[in-house]
Amino acid sequence: TKVRISTTYRAILGIPNAAQRLYAFIQQLAKKGVGNLITIENCPNQQELASMVNVRRETVSRALKILFEQNIIEKDGKRLIIRNAERLNELANTATKI
Repeated sequence: TKVRISTTYRAILGIPNAAQRLYAFIQQLAKKGVGNLITIENCPNQQELASMVNVRRETVSRALKILFEQNIIEKDGKRLIIRNAERLNELANTATKI
């Protein structure tokens, strides 16, 4: 429901660590699709993500780079594929300095 989504979004914005906030937001955007593939269709660009989680675009870039390097996510055009949801969850719940 809208209330639950709003509450979750406020909780994400309350996370003090910028990388954690982004990782938690990516988890919320991700949906299971065909064959249990977890994706974000029409993923927002870095500037849009930065605005959504109240961080600088450069911070989004560095945080995404970590996810790409660790093969946690993969980009396919406008679609973002979550390859390791468990690791993404760990990062979303652990303060990471970037």
